[in-house]
Amino acid sequence: MPTVNRRERVLIGLALGAMIIVALYLYVVEPLLERYRELAVLTDPGSEEELVAALRFIVCEPQWRAVLGRNARAVVLSRYTWKHHVDSFLSRLEPHRSG
Repeated sequence: MPTVNRRERVLIGLALGAMIIVALYLYVVEPLLERYRELAVLTDPGSEEELVAALRFIVCEPQWRAVLGRNARAVVLSRYTWKHHVDSFLSRLEPHRSG
């Protein structure tokens, strides 16, 4: 059974339009989320206070939960689909093609 790494888990949650909470120690996803702070609630790792505050936020702020979920899904669909990965791969191969 294939394993899903941390970055893939976050991207799956974002693609589903789910409101997610991410601890910033996940260095694999940090660059993505740092650029797009409007996609998730970010917390410091190990901070119970921040986790509780993040949970309260997503429970008590349904409008923001919806906005963050829509933003997250839009970014994933515009940049992280298989088509984008294949196009990026092919564009890197193009200079090396003989012809």
